[in-house]
Amino acid sequence: MSVVLYNVTTAIKFGGIETAFWQIAKILDKDAIIYSGRGDFIPEFYKTSSIKLKMFNYLKSIYPNLGTRFKKFATRLSFFLNSKNSLKSENFDTFVILKPFDFFVCRFVKKINPNIKTIFISGGEDFYFFDKFFIRYVDKVISVSKENAKILKNRYKNREIIVIPNGVDKEIFKEDSVARKIIRNKFNIKNDEILFICISRLVGWKGLDLAIKAIKDFKNSKLMIIGDGEEFNNLKKLANSLKLDVIFLKNIAHKDIVKFLNASDIFIQPSRGHEAFGIVVVEALACNKICVVSNNGGMKDIIENGVNGFKFEINDLDDLKLKLNLALSNKDKIFPRKSINNKFNWSDFVKEFNR
Repeated sequence: MSVVLYNVTTAIKFGGIETAFWQIAKILDKDAIIYSGRGDFIPEFYKTSSIKLKMFNYLKSIYPNLGTRFKKFATRLSFFLNSKNSLKSENFDTFVILKPFDFFVCRFVKKINPNIKTIFISGGEDFYFFDKFFIRYVDKVISVSKENAKILKNRYKNREIIVIPNGVDKEIFKEDSVARKIIRNKFNIKNDEILFICISRLVGWKGLDLAIKAIKDFKNSKLMIIGDGEEFNNLKKLANSLKLDVIFLKNIAHKDIVKFLNASDIFIQPSRGHEAFGIVVVEALACNKICVVSNNGGMKDIIENGVNGFKFEINDLDDLKLKLNLALSNKDKIFPRKSINNKFNWSDFVKEFNR
């Protein structure tokens, strides 16, 4: 089986969907062909793998500005125009995409060879005007959560939706007392201090302002926020206005995230917008960290109250504080990694490709 994993952002940024493709490619190894925009976000394991990586130029700036969805579609269209000749000459039997914006490429692939299996893995809601037409060229639809599957069923009506949760590399994401000590020493975090951590794109719907406001009530604690985005400066201003000790870190490589998770005590994911899954939540659980998350999207399936974390009502600051207190009082009684021992495996996607 030769699989093309087609997505413009795979090598140009770090995020959940990009992690998914790299991890799936890692399992497929010599059978994986990654098609991506030209970028530098390439994991270390690629150097010793047999994965084929093909990168192409794409339009970064689209004028006139007609909105985010137009920009995303235009970016993907330019990426397709630069990669289509390569697709024509490529030898593959399975074609996988992550966004409805790329449905039209499935039509192109079917024209090359109608026997090529086309697969859409959904982890969001990037719909656009023509996606209902082009969905007919997608053979299999996979959703990463039950909540996201409901949205897909409502949009695409009679299509079967297969639910396969995202995975985590449990050999990499695990407890590491040495890494914990190194990171805490580096950032002057005392042994008896509680370190809350958020790892996220810094955009409004991720709700990081809630995490900052919440820790104001917790003495002998610090908050670490890892990520970058349009809200970076606003979040720093909020922390300063509240006179809080918040550590902001940009440009942390994905391979190093595990070290910072180990340095922390409680992981917080306070998203107020729809969170289709939340790969970093599972990564935190794999490091045996209690997770406090909003009762939102795919995280509803991941977190069980009192088993591996706690869920708070979306955008409810008081409830977030309550659940953080519960997490702290149960810190030595809950062992989150046990809850994912037989779950969240990237190999499940590869098995489905073969069916």
